[in-house]
Amino acid sequence: MTGRGTGDGAPDAPDALAAGHFTTVQVRDGLVQGRDLHLLRLRDASRTMYGGGPRKGEVRALVRQRLAAAGEAGRNCTLRILVRPVAGDPGPDAGAVFRPPFEYQPDTHAGTVPPAQRVDVEFGPPGEVPAGALR
Repeated sequence: MTGRGTGDGAPDAPDALAAGHFTTVQVRDGLVQGRDLHLLRLRDASRTMYGGGPRKGEVRALVRQRLAAAGEAGRNCTLRILVRPVAGDPGPDAGAVFRPPFEYQPDTHAGTVPPAQRVDVEFGPPGEVPAGALR
C-alpha cells in the first residue's frame, strides 16, 4: 500500500483507495437480511472510490456461488465481501476479478478508466445480532 501525507505533520496513513472497502453480513438459513442494501453500498463505494465497479448482479452471483460451494457452513455464517483495486495482471489464481467497462462512471472521474477490481468473499462463524433494527 502507499501512503498519503495529511498536511498537518501526522504520519502517512495507508491509502484507503488501495485498501479497498467491504461490507459484512449475517447469513441465516441461507438468507441475508438487507442483501440489496449491502450490495448497493458496495456498488456506491466503488463508484465513489474508483469511478465504477462490478454490477450488483455480478457480486450477488459470486456470493451465491461461494455460499453454495460452502455447503451447510454457508447457511449460517458471517460473510465479508471485500472489493479492492487490482494493479497489472492479477494472474489466473486471483479469484473473482471484474474489469471495465463498468456500468457507471461519475463525472468526478471523467477521462479516467476505473481499475479492475477483485472481489473476495470470506466466511466466519455466525455472529449474534440484536433483535431490533440496526442503523
